[in-house]
Amino acid sequence: MKKLILMLTMFGLLFSQDKVYTFTEEEVVNMGNKVKDLQTTVENQTEQLGIYGELIKKFENQTEIDSMLLSFKTQQVNILKDREVLYEKQIKLIKPKWYENKWLYFTFGVIATSTSIKLAGEIID
Repeated sequence: MKKLILMLTMFGLLFSQDKVYTFTEEEVVNMGNKVKDLQTTVENQTEQLGIYGELIKKFENQTEIDSMLLSFKTQQVNILKDREVLYEKQIKLIKPKWYENKWLYFTFGVIATSTSIKLAGEIID
């Protein structure tokens, strides 16, 4: 690796160009202004990257919270379905039987009352 770097350095020195660049004062000022502009944009972009990193962390936390809420909602739905099944069983247990019919009680009451009145009328006569 060192030999390769040494060879490239020697090759660059042997075939280097002998041109000298001269810049006017205006060009130097323009280049300086461009460098300052580029430095401010780099600073702004690093601030933006920091803000974006914080936003990413917030979004990851929010997705974790959303996934937990979703799992809780599915648990709640399952619990409600189980509760519905239990309510249906409870309705079957609470539903009145044939002998608990109010019309049946009414009819037996009328018959019992009319029979007792008839018997009481026969006893008095």
